[in-house]
Amino acid sequence: MTSRMPDAWYRSKAAELYHRGGDVEIDPDAAVSRGDDPASSRGAYVQAWVWVDDPEPAAEAEPRMRP
Repeated sequence: MTSRMPDAWYRSKAAELYHRGGDVEIDPDAAVSRGDDPASSRGAYVQAWVWVDDPEPAAEAEPRMRP
């Protein structure tokens, strides 16, 4: 059974379930992709932005001495 819900419904549901301001964002025009297998596809993927922090700078164990 393939899904018959419109793309806007999936975007709205994705935002409702997963949106966390600054961490997970769903754009109003995010891409929606339904599964390829019509027999088992009962949903869709919705494009999202996920924030990833830079690593913390490594602190030097011991100060370096100049020659």
